[in-house]
Amino acid sequence: MKNVLMIGASAADLAASVKALPKGNEDLNAERTWLRAGGEGYCAAAVFQSLNMPYTLLSSAGEGQYADFVRESLKARGITPPLKVSGITGCTYTMIDPKGNTGMMMVPGSEYSFDASELEGIDESEISWLYVSGDLFAHERKDELLKVLKNWRGKIFLRLGEQGVMIDLLLMKALYGLHPVMHLTEAEAWTLARGQGDSLIAIVQSVTKETGNTVIVYLQNGGCLYAEGRSCISIPAPKTMNDKDLSGSGAAHASAFLAAVCAGMKPRSAGSFADLYASEVRSCEENVLPSESAGRMRRRMAEMILGKEVADPE
Repeated sequence: MKNVLMIGASAADLAASVKALPKGNEDLNAERTWLRAGGEGYCAAAVFQSLNMPYTLLSSAGEGQYADFVRESLKARGITPPLKVSGITGCTYTMIDPKGNTGMMMVPGSEYSFDASELEGIDESEISWLYVSGDLFAHERKDELLKVLKNWRGKIFLRLGEQGVMIDLLLMKALYGLHPVMHLTEAEAWTLARGQGDSLIAIVQSVTKETGNTVIVYLQNGGCLYAEGRSCISIPAPKTMNDKDLSGSGAAHASAFLAAVCAGMKPRSAGSFADLYASEVRSCEENVLPSESAGRMRRRMAEMILGKEVADPE
């Protein structure tokens, strides 16, 4: 099986449990705080790592205590640590309410940098997919990354992300022109529409027309939409959902879908597996799948590939 090359941020995330997300102009007291690794690149790589699927993650980190923490966190999970670059590494602050809904504040740093030299020595013929996190396009050196994508001859999977949907229209048009398979969450799809769509399906079909390729939308209820050409199918959510933290679930769904496709699943089955995987991530207090759940998800993937009926996660 060929490798999936991932380009995305690995960041430090200060998570906080709160009674309610702030609405503005109010004080906020956290019930509990903890530091964890985060970032779209890290969350995507953690999925492939947990499923024993081949991948290479390219991410960056500079100097400072957050950079050291990220390197040690990735090393502990068996993920290649970020490339060391100049500059101070920032962090994100994620607030989580009792229903798992999240709000985020960002202090970006060198973790969102990109250097094309990172691709030196990579044989494109050995790469099945180039997975790119759209958050990198919201920061410096986005033009360098875009140039790399324009020269890439293989298949591109674009996980747009919360920051990616806010890039300017000219850059978005350039990304559409690369004809990537695109992954969005439901909230990201509405943001991307900029008030132009009257329904989610209409928005998805509009994006499909722009890219000329497949669009996957992960829904708030835990299901997903799969759009290809004029066809748009709805893949239902697992029957049991136990939301504790929705952060990381978008990247988890995207990379679980791609992992399933790489393993030979057809789109509908890949969507169902991605729904299952993301529901597991949503049900824990971390933004990636706990190691004790990885074996169960590997078994689920194997059963689905063999065409066996699979029950919802416990």
